[in-house]
Amino acid sequence: MVDLYILDRRGRPVPEPDERVWAEAFESDPRWQIDHSEWLSEQGRVTVDTRFLGFDPRRKEERTGVPTLFATAAMLQPSDDGEIPERIDSWLYQSRPAALRGHEQLVRNLSGGGGIAPPGGDGTQ
Repeated sequence: MVDLYILDRRGRPVPEPDERVWAEAFESDPRWQIDHSEWLSEQGRVTVDTRFLGFDPRRKEERTGVPTLFATAAMLQPSDDGEIPERIDSWLYQSRPAALRGHEQLVRNLSGGGGIAPPGGDGTQ
């Protein structure tokens, strides 16, 4: 069984035992989307998305201490729209501030690395 979490009124993760309440929050709470960046590169569209997950995705034996409830994923959608997006990188975090810093760092890393830089090459939009 996976422990579920939602965000309280102040945006702090709190345990949620009711799967229906969790599902409603997952579908409707815009605060779960923390940051989003995307740009066109020579290889296609690069997307970096950082979210509150609402659960700890680590294997059960790895779940000790503070839960890891935030994640950033970077995807490349090749220029040929028929291709499946490729995961470039993904990171997990234990807090929203760490997730925001990680998002910015991943955008910087990608924008500085050969060929998937956004216009201007500085990671900004």
